[in-house]
Amino acid sequence: MLQLNKYGVFLVHYIFELPLRILDVFGLPEIFNFFQRKLKPSSRELYEFESKLAQQIFASSLDLSQVRIDESNHVGTQWQICLCVFYYINCKGMLQLPILIHEIVHILQYEQDGSPYAFRNMIAHLVPPTYDYGGLGTIQAIVESPNKVHDLNYEQRADIYSDYCLLLLGKRPEWGSATLQDAVQYYKVIKLQTKVKASFC
Repeated sequence: MLQLNKYGVFLVHYIFELPLRILDVFGLPEIFNFFQRKLKPSSRELYEFESKLAQQIFASSLDLSQVRIDESNHVGTQWQICLCVFYYINCKGMLQLPILIHEIVHILQYEQDGSPYAFRNMIAHLVPPTYDYGGLGTIQAIVESPNKVHDLNYEQRADIYSDYCLLLLGKRPEWGSATLQDAVQYYKVIKLQTKVKASFC
């Protein structure tokens, strides 16, 4: 967790997040999405099998018809598998389902918190561990004490979803040693995440 004193919170909010919120007010995401659709007509909606799995995981917490995937993107993906910007998932080639679910979580985070989600994701990459949320032990701790979800950064929260996806597919999670029997605990944390926002302190 990134610990900031009151001055750190002030700097984060007013120097980085407040300008992003102002851009939201002026419709930056909508303008970006408009030009993306015009300039990237090859971008696609979720395939039916992707949509069914995503619907199972996200239920009504997200309008999945808004999600667009650009599988031929070469900007911002040189060193990453993919890059999520607002409702667009930019990648090279088709994504594996757990990775797709992870990226859709970032879209959910955008809907919950607006453009500052991008800055918060950047912070997650600067303060390790970036993705390792602690496995089943952390999941159980959050179920018992829901406020502990605020101890996780945005990438760790997204990896809880992708590990839940792996469990549903009958595979081992990326982090920890949970089994399909533990999936219900993951689902409880996922339901909780649809109601929370990030916390820096």
